[in-house]
Amino acid sequence: MQEPKPTRGRNRFRWLGVLGALALLAAVAVASSAAIGGKPAPTRAAVAKTAAAQRLPSPQGAERFQIPVTRSQPSRGPSDAIVTIVEWCDLRAGACARSDAAIEQVLARSGEPVRRVFRHFAQPTRGSQLGHQLARIAHEQAGKFWEARALLSQSDAEPTAPDIERVAEQLGLDASATRAALERGTHAGHVTADRVFAQMFGVDSAPALFVNGRRLEQPVSLAALQSLVDDELAYAKQLVGRGVPKEQVYAELTKNGTWRRPPTRSN
Repeated sequence: MQEPKPTRGRNRFRWLGVLGALALLAAVAVASSAAIGGKPAPTRAAVAKTAAAQRLPSPQGAERFQIPVTRSQPSRGPSDAIVTIVEWCDLRAGACARSDAAIEQVLARSGEPVRRVFRHFAQPTRGSQLGHQLARIAHEQAGKFWEARALLSQSDAEPTAPDIERVAEQLGLDASATRAALERGTHAGHVTADRVFAQMFGVDSAPALFVNGRRLEQPVSLAALQSLVDDELAYAKQLVGRGVPKEQVYAELTKNGTWRRPPTRSN
């Protein structure tokens, strides 16, 4: 008996099968080529995970303050340090001297360069004002702000005129230029402006420390400061890993920071 001829429907299914096989071979070839190159196409889940990793939230949802740092402020440490500590402080011994000791210990332990920036929080008395002005003079005349700070912080008592003259001599400052600057109040405006500026960030007493724009609440303790610096070092390293240049880390972290703390309402 003669076999029946294949129908058009059967031919259609046969061609569909051939096309499906070719498509499967093409997919295998593409996958094999990607595997040989070591870079398989990322899955949708992998893309989503990468995008989430790039949205690094600020540690602990911390509030940051947009405190500008310029060359006019006395500082220590490299300008491209990924952690910056801004401190408002009086020069006399006491709470600021204790915070100074804590900062120095943290800097010694950090293992990474940390920049330290000073802002004046002088008391409205003649002795305190003269002491801070002398520190500014030492900074601008000889680059010896930190040496002046150390000498002026040796006593709880406010410096007198003879104390100021003695410190200026110990620092090797030009006596006549220093005396003229103090008499004219050449640096009084800078010292006063620093204290007024502090109010924009809720600072009403010293010491006040900000680590990459994050406020360290008083009283300042070594443990709390160390924890905050370690937290910021870890976070800043992630930013650098994402391509943020080291010298721009501080600006990047604080660019959307708070300028003025809302006033507290009484019940």
